[in-house]
Amino acid sequence: MNLFTKNMDYLVDSIKNFIAALPPMLQLLFGLFATLAVIRLFMLLVDFIEDRRGGKS
Repeated sequence: MNLFTKNMDYLVDSIKNFIAALPPMLQLLFGLFATLAVIRLFMLLVDFIEDRRGGKS
């Protein structure tokens, strides 16, 4: 196991422990906003790729 994998495991475990310690309503809100953030990042990536292609379809 390399250093990057150990650090990522530590980061993921830290986030899991933080979320598990929250009350259920805050867990729900965190999940909702995290999902929206992932969707926004995907849309940003698609727009960036479209702009690089010159908007051709």
